[in-house]
Amino acid sequence: MLRFALAGIPVGVHASFLIIAVVSPSSRFEDLAVWVVIAFLAVVAHEAGHAFVARHYGAEPVAITLFALGGVTTFPATAALTPKRRLVIAAAGSLVGIVLGGMVWLLWNAGVFDDVSSSVRFAAFGFMWATIGWGLLNWIPIRPLDGGAMLTSFLEIV
Repeated sequence: MLRFALAGIPVGVHASFLIIAVVSPSSRFEDLAVWVVIAFLAVVAHEAGHAFVARHYGAEPVAITLFALGGVTTFPATAALTPKRRLVIAAAGSLVGIVLGGMVWLLWNAGVFDDVSSSVRFAAFGFMWATIGWGLLNWIPIRPLDGGAMLTSFLEIV
């Protein structure tokens, strides 16, 4: 397993994460490596959203693991993590992705990627798809998706 730290948060990348290459939106072999990097960045950003908010609310230790199905952020359940805070933590991952993907979307619509290589256009479009698409998909209110955790927390609040 590849290991590194992101702002003091340990991140582990299981070899099975490379299975993500199978869902590449391109059939060009040279785009495959680009897609793996895009997926990696999108999933790390998503999980970092969860991790930084959890850490902000006092959950320690926090860790991120990437694997075949995406990623997971782990942290201990503490009394300080009220249902409202757990809802915010669950929503934070997708929010980070939607904001990052939205910024690329704005650049795309401003024509920034009109006169660049097809590989750069593929990377920009893939990043938008991965961050916004996966972010919204993750909000479906079923477990183990973030939407399931959000729904559980919401029901505890009301």
